[in-house]
Amino acid sequence: MLRRFRISFWFFRAFWEKYFKVIILGLVLGISVFVFYSRFTHLIPQPKKTTKIGFVGRYTPNKLPLSVLEKISRGLVKIEMDGSASPDLAESWEIKDEGKTYTFRLKKGFSWQDGTPLKTEDIHYNLEGVKLEVKNDDTLEFKLNEPFSPFPTILNQPLFKEGFLGLGEYRVASMKFSGDFVDSLKIESDDALIFKFYPTERAAVLGFKLGEIDELTNITDLSEFETWPNINITPELHQDQFVAVFYNTKDQNLSSKTFRQALTYAIEKPDDKSRALGPLNPNSWTYNNQVKPYDYNLQKAKDLLEESKLTEVEIELTTTFSQLPFAEKIKESWQKLGIKTTVRVISALPEDFQAFLASQEIPADPDQYTLWHSTQNGNITGYNDPRIDQLLESARKTLDLEERKEKYFDFQRFLVEDVPAAFLFHPTVYTISR
Repeated sequence: MLRRFRISFWFFRAFWEKYFKVIILGLVLGISVFVFYSRFTHLIPQPKKTTKIGFVGRYTPNKLPLSVLEKISRGLVKIEMDGSASPDLAESWEIKDEGKTYTFRLKKGFSWQDGTPLKTEDIHYNLEGVKLEVKNDDTLEFKLNEPFSPFPTILNQPLFKEGFLGLGEYRVASMKFSGDFVDSLKIESDDALIFKFYPTERAAVLGFKLGEIDELTNITDLSEFETWPNINITPELHQDQFVAVFYNTKDQNLSSKTFRQALTYAIEKPDDKSRALGPLNPNSWTYNNQVKPYDYNLQKAKDLLEESKLTEVEIELTTTFSQLPFAEKIKESWQKLGIKTTVRVISALPEDFQAFLASQEIPADPDQYTLWHSTQNGNITGYNDPRIDQLLESARKTLDLEERKEKYFDFQRFLVEDVPAAFLFHPTVYTISR
């Protein structure tokens, strides 16, 4: 026993004498790292947290979603919840020459992402019928061919200089293309975001399932995720959009206002959705909630149908795939009214239709000239009413806010009464994340 102890002792002493410097150095380094690591860890480069986000839609570099562009840069103004414009890069503006001249003054202290200061000569808005003049280092003047009261709201578009350099928190790191369209966009700040764009919602859902993205935005159909574990589903009500049945007012039967009213009263509006009473955002400063609501009333619908003398009518309801479930419910509602109805699914805006169930974005400003004026291509219903035309024309030239508000109140009331479209609800979309 004693002999074994002596052998172990001699072995340990020999090992110590040979390696004691290494052992002492290791102990000192280990203690130092333990004590000082927390103080210096911020100096060690860390990989950026990266989130991959899926969007549905085809986009070019000049037509990316505004929510993406606003992370990279800023505009002269920003849009408030009620649709009004407030200063952003601009400090203030004034209107002269009866609404034909807008003079904007810039705030100081803004720089592009390459470090160069923002100058008035850097600002370019390519707007038809508008001439831009640089007055001095902080003043811009926009000269319009004719008065246009919504003009400040269109200057919310984020500004860029060559190289996709902006004035926002995130900077563009890379952009990949699929033909003429952007396939993915990577932007970086303290973290990194990669936006991947899919042509359809089905393709985006598949991309999420394959792990190509961590988050999927603006999804309307949750059926693919009913049994998926470990995902978060976040709903978001979009009051800046409405779902409606657009009636072709040039159709032989749908040209009848009474018949359109009958169809609208017959639609069973969903109780679990936010009703849309008209074409404007309920948060708008010009929103009129005192319009005819067209609540479901089958008996009233039958009375109006009899009054229209159009009892032997067939209707084709056109819609997109995402709206197909509700289109089938409308079909059932109209068949209760005695109207034979078929449903047609399309993937793009139809050139011709009788009734078209679709979602429509609502402009921030209450000006809806392009959607309802009789001369505009965006007026897909073919609606033609001199009273509505006059209200839209005068309201977009009126600078007095109270006077504009009165005109848009009348516009909403008369339009809903004529029912070129059955306004149904504001859609809820979903964000899916892991």
